[in-house]
Amino acid sequence: MKDHTLSLLGKKIRQIRKRKGLNLQEVARKSQVTAGLISKIENFRTIPSLPVLLNISRALEVDMSELVSSVDQPKSTYKLVRKREYESEMKANKQGIFFHKLLSREMQGVLMRTAVEKIPSGIKTQTEEQPGMVLVYVVSGKLSYWLPNEQIDMQAGDTLLLENSAAFMLENLGPADAELFKVYLQPQHK
Repeated sequence: MKDHTLSLLGKKIRQIRKRKGLNLQEVARKSQVTAGLISKIENFRTIPSLPVLLNISRALEVDMSELVSSVDQPKSTYKLVRKREYESEMKANKQGIFFHKLLSREMQGVLMRTAVEKIPSGIKTQTEEQPGMVLVYVVSGKLSYWLPNEQIDMQAGDTLLLENSAAFMLENLGPADAELFKVYLQPQHK
């Protein structure tokens, strides 16, 4: 049983690492362990501790459940995330923007992430450049997207598809918080 568990875990980590185009040293650096330990895990010679496994999942940017799921079992056709499982975090700009990660999943070489963002009234923020596209649906509120050559005003019910590689600014124009549903699509390195 132990050999089977080691084999599945090691195969899964190697499979994800290679699919994302990472080498052992990159994963080791990001997960704060040695490349030798990553190699031992991938080659079925050791079982990582829970904290090490968590760091590896973060380094690979996948949910830990994906690491421990069986390589040999077919992938489920759905992924359910319950409300109590959402990840909430303050955006790095510290302006009070809340980001609620709903789910993420890689499909056919594209990482899809979905989230709900709450933008406080009066906030104007610069977005970061990222590869891929983002679909924005305004659940509530009024806001503007400031692109390099134009301003797009949006309100509840509007949808916008942006090439996320371009930087833009976002401003909440309304008297209340704006709520957005976003779908990020990012190509993954093979």
